Amino acid sequence: MPTLIATSDLPAADRFEYWRSAVTDTFVPLRTETSRPDRFDGRMRGTELGALTVTEIAASPHVVRRTAPLIARSDPGHYKIGVQLGGYCLLAQDGREAALVPGDFAIYDATRPYTLAFDDPYRQLVLMLPRRLLRLPQEAVAGLTATRVSGRRGVGALLSAFLVQLAGRLDEIDGHGSVRLGDNIVDLLVTLLA
Repeated sequence: MPTLIATSDLPAADRFEYWRSAVTDTFVPLRTETSRPDRFDGRMRGTELGALTVTEIAASPHVVRRTAPLIARSDPGHYKIGVQLGGYCLLAQDGREAALVPGDFAIYDATRPYTLAFDDPYRQLVLMLPRRLLRLPQEAVAGLTATRVSGRRGVGALLSAFLVQLAGRLDEIDGHGSVRLGDNIVDLLVTLLA
């Protein structure tokens, strides 16, 4: 059963602080900022597919940063994949930037600093998995972080369409096939990245 985190039932003055804490609790320690905390609204819905965590996020504009001090505080050794469902995201890591529009996705490494900037309301699906599950040399993946994968052609289009459908069906996933589904998603990611 997916977990749900939403700010809509909270007083406006409390929403962004709640969101900041929820983002860190859901993923890894992150610094979350917005220029309009008084107008912030956000929602996260997520589930676990074996070792893969899948979270759909819909929120007001904000910026998320994974900094060196936060990494030193907690480094579980995960990769994250952001699949843009709506709006726009600018992902920066390792001196590269990936501008993501709906259907696009990119991989980033939670063991190194990164920034995600959302200038407008957005929706994104975030997959988080232990680095060991990709079964690819870390140097090879490091060369691919913050690189946009188009959701409109090639294997990227196949994986994107599958993940967009997954986001719309998180409530339908039960425990019976969830581990196998997570394994299949990881296999598709490895195929694409290799």
